[in-house]
Amino acid sequence: YQSFGHQLSLVAWLTVFHSITCVIFLFPECVQELLVDRDFTGDDVLQIYSPDVAHCQTACTQHHLCLFFSFLRPDWKTDNRQFYCYLKHTTSGTPSRIVNLKGVTSGYSLRHCGDDHSKVCLSQVYQDVDFPEADFIALFTDTYKQCQQACTKEPGCQFFTFCTNDFDPPQYRNKCHLKYSRTLPTPPTVKVLKGVVSGFSRRLCSLYGPNAECQSEILKNTDFPGNDFEQVHVPSPEHCRILCNDHPKCTFFSFSTGNYDTSEDRYEQTDGDMDNGFPTRFCDPSNGEICRYENVDFLGYDRQYVIRNSATECEETCSADPDCQFYTYIYRPVDQSLVPSNPVLVSFHRNRCYLKQVITIPSPPKVIAKRSVVSGFHLRTCKKPSEEDKLPGWHQHSPDLSIEFCFTQDILTTKCLRVYFHKGIRKWKKLNWNVIPCPTGVLPEAGTCGLAHKHKEKVVGGSEAEAGSWPWQASLQLKDSRGEDMHLCGASIINPRWVVTAAHCLKG
Repeated sequence: YQSFGHQLSLVAWLTVFHSITCVIFLFPECVQELLVDRDFTGDDVLQIYSPDVAHCQTACTQHHLCLFFSFLRPDWKTDNRQFYCYLKHTTSGTPSRIVNLKGVTSGYSLRHCGDDHSKVCLSQVYQDVDFPEADFIALFTDTYKQCQQACTKEPGCQFFTFCTNDFDPPQYRNKCHLKYSRTLPTPPTVKVLKGVVSGFSRRLCSLYGPNAECQSEILKNTDFPGNDFEQVHVPSPEHCRILCNDHPKCTFFSFSTGNYDTSEDRYEQTDGDMDNGFPTRFCDPSNGEICRYENVDFLGYDRQYVIRNSATECEETCSADPDCQFYTYIYRPVDQSLVPSNPVLVSFHRNRCYLKQVITIPSPPKVIAKRSVVSGFHLRTCKKPSEEDKLPGWHQHSPDLSIEFCFTQDILTTKCLRVYFHKGIRKWKKLNWNVIPCPTGVLPEAGTCGLAHKHKEKVVGGSEAEAGSWPWQASLQLKDSRGEDMHLCGASIINPRWVVTAAHCLKG
């Protein structure tokens, strides 16, 4: 089913009911085109700083709501908003307005383009661009490349700024500032709520728990007052330690379940328990045991929700989804005092599994133009090219597998091919193919190729339908290797956003 609006093509995404039918949700196609000097006016959901449009687009892709964005380039002249990245959303899925505007580049989220955007390589460096703030250590290096190497080797460093040898004042020349931002997926808001279960993807749990030989005791009912530099919502003291491990400045932490009086420059606990502890960042991680929390809600940042029969199924769904970082599952009707007084609405939310995501791309708190500095990001997520990758052609690998098959190219011609594959580290790679003589018995008899064995007509007394004559019918289509639309299956439109088709038409 296709809707030809502004760069919007609706394709299929299914939820299977039994083995008979499936319900299909429609979403925009992959649009990689960037619109230079075009602005998507309004519809903002978040403004961040980005050094270039690629960083802004990745942030949009990782944001749970962002569908498109506008980035104000360094040549923006209207005011001082250079490097502003505006993440945007509309219920229609398309920008409300598109206007010509110098110094702006706009584009779309890449969430439907099939690639994994959780780990991105930010290898670009930026001349005369400063990432001020967020410093945790400084050292001197000969070049910005050495500064970037230092950032790459320091686990806590996410980005850097290097002062070149013509920087003023002279005492800061060749100074390398290593900087930190949190990239560990963390729920922004944690609330106590009966009837729900929240937790993390199993992929993240493997990063969370230190091994048994390196456990550090959580000190119950003990307070380390003062020396605070950040406050974060977490569901447990163990998770608080995880964030302490991640932050290069953290030397100890305090976790409280109580309330605080912050008036008149006071920061005093008024009730609840206080737990404290120390980081275990030098321990090797093991499979985390604390990944699920009863009666705890990870509020907001819902990417989507699905219906599941248990919290375990919800956790498995989140773990299988590469975009899901944590979840909240409603296993019984929520307290009516916490939602609008509507019994139908209260029970309607039961068995909902909310899959959630936050931005994890390294994000400088600010980006400005500044002469005689170079800024950039660590290269830990960048693939190091192997010697084999540097060699041209497929002959760098010896085939591990070959498959022979034959097919009818046209009504009189049959071809047979041998395709060679190499078993890579993560997946099989197609190396090459060549034409081979067809084995005996493969070639069809003359005049029989392409003829049906049964001559009974499949449609009796029918006529070719004109487009639009059956408006409730839809065609589910895929793009073939030539980029042309290919009919896959028929479907029936049941409302403006849903169609129904046979389950065998789709994988899932």
